[in-house]
Amino acid sequence: MIGGEDELDSTSAIQAKNPSTALSILPQFAKLNFEPEKEDSVSIHCLPDKILLRILREFRPHDLYRCRAICRRWYGIVRESFSAMTEHFLCDSMEDSGSKISVEQAIAYLQFSGENLQSLTLNMELDPRIFKELSDFRQLTRLVFEEVDMTEELALCFSEMSPPNLQELCVQCVGEGYSERCLNLMLTNLPNLNRLELFGCYEVTGKSIISCLHESNLKYLRISGCSKIHPIMLVSILHTFQNTLETLKLDYYAFRESGGKKNLPVMNKLEKFELLDSEEFIEYDGGIYEEKNEYPDERLFVKFLKASPNLKSLKFKDFYISYATHYFPYIVKFCPELETLELSLRSQHRDPSLGQFGQLKNLRTLIVGSVADGWVESLAECRSVRTLSLQCSALTDRDVLGLLHKMRRLKKLNLWGCRNVSSALVEQYSSVISTKWEKF
Repeated sequence: MIGGEDELDSTSAIQAKNPSTALSILPQFAKLNFEPEKEDSVSIHCLPDKILLRILREFRPHDLYRCRAICRRWYGIVRESFSAMTEHFLCDSMEDSGSKISVEQAIAYLQFSGENLQSLTLNMELDPRIFKELSDFRQLTRLVFEEVDMTEELALCFSEMSPPNLQELCVQCVGEGYSERCLNLMLTNLPNLNRLELFGCYEVTGKSIISCLHESNLKYLRISGCSKIHPIMLVSILHTFQNTLETLKLDYYAFRESGGKKNLPVMNKLEKFELLDSEEFIEYDGGIYEEKNEYPDERLFVKFLKASPNLKSLKFKDFYISYATHYFPYIVKFCPELETLELSLRSQHRDPSLGQFGQLKNLRTLIVGSVADGWVESLAECRSVRTLSLQCSALTDRDVLGLLHKMRRLKKLNLWGCRNVSSALVEQYSSVISTKWEKF
């Protein structure tokens, strides 16, 4: 019999850091036999509540929810675990049989969750009854609609019964029926909203963002895959929130040439900006996936950098190197306070002159993907960098040693996916080199 928490940590058979592993333990131990246990028998029922609770908390929420039916004791422990959880995900894939989760099941799941729920993702068939249930969750601050069919009728129901303290709303790929009217209805009664994400909302024009949120303290805005939001409308949105926005994420659609005709406001509070590749959004036409090749208009992009004097974090997602290098001098000139720069480049063929970023004296984190061996000399010029990530790069041991020798201030070097770097070198410089995948 396991007597304490210390023994649990040293007993590999009961470790449950992997949810699937944890589930495989149950058939071995959870025998629903309510007769008194023999003195020499071992069962998961012998564990103290504190240790059993610690194991169950490693389960995925919907697997944990099923465990409530094992016995009365487990029901109480699962209930306690649910009350401590702050984030849930309701989706059709919760059902192993492949059938869709019913509205009744979703409501029962929410009712069992308790009042501490803070974040919820809905990826299932929506129903007004679900919104009615959510209106009672006063702790709920983040709500994500992911690949759902949001109609005007449902949007109206959400407006009438939206969570009272919602601060973050994310709408992703919600179908062709999601119009500007739907967005308007959803934003109407959200006075505390400070974070809005619109992804793949193809029929939205963006007018409701201004009309419904002009008095809100909007700090985070992401607009991607919303091709009907015209650059001029986007500039109007930036004017509306120029004194509150701290993080902005846009795709290349936002930087089309026509947007350069209107002056951008000075956004003194903006510290983080991410430019997303419009090729992420692919149209299906006649059975063939057609990629879009649109890149930022130079004039508008330069205006944006000028209008963001306090920018500290800048990210480019999936730039082709021939386009990315064109904007490097502007970054150096107009972003002197930059601390983090992420360049998800796609080419390994020519040196993009990364050394010019050595002029950014406050640059501490540099993330570059797919680096070729010829780039090492340029990278070494960035001497102020403390954290350098070169995941999936064509580097050798010699290249890595050269970087370590020239970048004396380097505290962390991520080489995940760098197959030409030997394990011996990684082990030798283990205090600096990491080979774990990291999401930045």
